[in-house]
Amino acid sequence: MLKIGCLYSPKITRIPIAEYPKYFRVAELGNTFYRILSTKDINKLAKLSRTNKNFEFTMKVHRFITHKYQFHHNNLREKALTTIEKVIATAKSLECNKILIQTHYTQEYDKAFFENVLDFFNSINLNGIKIFWELRGLNWRYEEIRLRLKKLFADLNIGHVIDLLISRPLNINQEGIVYTRLHGFGARWNNYLHNIKDLLRFIREANALLKEIKEIYVIFPTEEMYNDAIFLNKLWEEIGAREINFDEFHPSFRIDFLLKYIFSGQHLEITYAPPFALKPEKDRIKLSSRVLKNMQSKIEEYVELLNIIRNAEKIDEKLNKKYFDELRKLGEY
Repeated sequence: MLKIGCLYSPKITRIPIAEYPKYFRVAELGNTFYRILSTKDINKLAKLSRTNKNFEFTMKVHRFITHKYQFHHNNLREKALTTIEKVIATAKSLECNKILIQTHYTQEYDKAFFENVLDFFNSINLNGIKIFWELRGLNWRYEEIRLRLKKLFADLNIGHVIDLLISRPLNINQEGIVYTRLHGFGARWNNYLHNIKDLLRFIREANALLKEIKEIYVIFPTEEMYNDAIFLNKLWEEIGAREINFDEFHPSFRIDFLLKYIFSGQHLEITYAPPFALKPEKDRIKLSSRVLKNMQSKIEEYVELLNIIRNAEKIDEKLNKKYFDELRKLGEY
């Protein structure tokens, strides 16, 4: 099973959380990274998840643990333990059983880190909640550290979070659940617009992985990627787990699907942003610019694919003419 969704954080997200269940199976709560939710906020979100049975929340762990304590500063350990207990209580109130940890890019993966992580998680009761961990920084990619992290995650039953378009996770939890966040590539990382080829390749990777595991949670982590999430949802509905060689996938499907997508009106920014974009006019123009860039990339891809088909038809026409010319010479046509 594939569950596709987006980040939700009230201060940076223009789309009301009440609209999410119309498009997504899951929302990743980003505001829990900055503060412990109030009772009022919890009740509002809990009502949304209760009234939408096919929709759920995941949530980020508070930054005090990952950006202050960092599993190094022992003088902050007790406050970090108190904080994680509050996070777990919030998660249980929201019927959320998946929590995301994001280490700071300055995190050191040394002997003290591994010892303190083990001690920290052995000191708390997760109460059935599953932990997923997105590693930041560069030094975790060294082979020796990767092997130690893999063992640590396996010992604690923690799922490693990584972009599946880049790599497979170091560890998959015992429940067979993978949590992936699709950040994109290159200089526009985290501000990237996925094209059809990216998303088809993701479906291929997901289908291969789903033969070994139970389900995959797919999160698009920025506002610019909401349309990509809707687009992937539509592709998944169309393709599902069918065995397809996407490298040889006929371009006409891509064009037909792309046209349906472009003219369906199912663009979150277009459909929902204007009524809720109550910031200055300059900000609205900025938003419109992003929408246009997104549409432009999709339309450019459509034109490119259309040219591929036209060229293929020209080649077929030449081959057919040559074939029939040969038949005529043989007197068979």
